[in-house]
Amino acid sequence: MLGDFVAPREIAAFPPEIRAGIAMHQRVDAFSDDHPVFATSRRRFQPPYRRYGGILVDVAYDHFLAKHWDDYSPEMDLPAFAQRAYVVLHEHQAILPGRLQRMLPHMAGDDWLCSYRELESIGWALRGIARRFRHETPLPTAMAALLENYDGLESDFRRFFPELVEALIG
Repeated sequence: MLGDFVAPREIAAFPPEIRAGIAMHQRVDAFSDDHPVFATSRRRFQPPYRRYGGILVDVAYDHFLAKHWDDYSPEMDLPAFAQRAYVVLHEHQAILPGRLQRMLPHMAGDDWLCSYRELESIGWALRGIARRFRHETPLPTAMAALLENYDGLESDFRRFFPELVEALIG
């Protein structure tokens, strides 16, 4: 997660175990960007959403991971994982980038990781992402496009995710 908040020049300042996590995040992003199933998912979105297809697919895949968590992590349910993640983030709060420090109380308090199971939370996340852009985007209204493509995106995710896991951890 930290990989979304840290500039490449800032990575060296973190302890080795956190740098390893950021490197894993970068491998996930690189694998996703180059994967044909992920590309198929991106192409499901028509203008004006096509330009933001990567973001929409990331958010949709996060939703499907939360929705199908038990299929991929039977040893730890999503609520237990989320609470563990929030504890680790709180323990390292002093070294987190400012934006993540400010988000953390809301993230943990509203249980964002578990909330991704719900479509309403996905719409909320898209509106939040849109606010980070300097220019206007269609992301606040992208939920309709996501719902139009929901079944295909879910099928894509079910093909993609096992390949991602295999590529990263064998």
